[in-house]
Amino acid sequence: MLKISRPPEHGELKVLSADFSQVNHASPTQIALKYIKQGRLLYVHDNSESPSDTFDFVVASSSNRSLASGTFFIEVTLKNDNSPVRLVDRPFSVIRGGEKPLLGSDLRYADADLNTSASSILYTNTHIPNGQLLFLNGSSAENGFTQADLDRGAVLFRHNGSDIGKAILWITDGQFYHSGVLEIRAAEPYLRLANNTGLVLKYGMNGLITSAHLDVDTNVDTSNKSTVLFRLTSEPKFGQVLVNEKMANQFTLEELEDELVQYESTVFEDEEPASRRDSFSFKGTFEITFEVVKLVKTVPFSLAQFYQQFQCLVAAAVA
Repeated sequence: MLKISRPPEHGELKVLSADFSQVNHASPTQIALKYIKQGRLLYVHDNSESPSDTFDFVVASSSNRSLASGTFFIEVTLKNDNSPVRLVDRPFSVIRGGEKPLLGSDLRYADADLNTSASSILYTNTHIPNGQLLFLNGSSAENGFTQADLDRGAVLFRHNGSDIGKAILWITDGQFYHSGVLEIRAAEPYLRLANNTGLVLKYGMNGLITSAHLDVDTNVDTSNKSTVLFRLTSEPKFGQVLVNEKMANQFTLEELEDELVQYESTVFEDEEPASRRDSFSFKGTFEITFEVVKLVKTVPFSLAQFYQQFQCLVAAAVA
């Protein structure tokens, strides 16, 4: 008798009937050795991307005395059974008559197969009515490029034609094909605030301001994040902005993404500020506002104004 002391993790054992036409036992805990000799014991993989599996067993006598024990190792040959799936689906914006890298953050497909890498996802037979795709060396990319090319910024889009166009894409992992559409929008250069969530921190503490709190939307090439500059035109009254732990009057998008920008509250719990509103402006168009309160509460703000506001709620305790 074979006793299963630990079943397989990525599949299931099954015992077939004598004529092999059906399953007599699924996930058995005990298996007669004659069934194994007759070839009636099967392992069925769970179709996951796990390339191996094991189970532990004990060989017992008819009197239930343990004779031997061990681990059975199983190697699984994986097959390509997943087609590419789109993970990023949004319009691509570019300056009218200009060019801009097409990045993985603009267009991304992947599939769940373990052995499918970004270099295995191939874009082919692209048709773009209002521009062309190029590699950085100037050669055409319209006959084919990979997701890895997009991820490393090796593909450039150059606008030429109407402001709005829809590029037809064919995507393959080498076996399965999928079609997709990339909408391309061209316009005059713009830079606007896209994300403004606010910040909560305790009295007298520092709080990180990252691109998750404050971000921009633009059709300008910002692959060099240090070119997007937030310049303060007025200083906070009840706190200060730190960049890399030093007082600063400006910071970049790169520093936001690298988590180097902080707001430091200089108001403590036993102090009552003369004003509960603290703000600084940057670029003359956007404004970030810090609100100092003793209890965390929702502070509404309007995104329809010419300037933007960023709330920092300072409380005695933060959940």
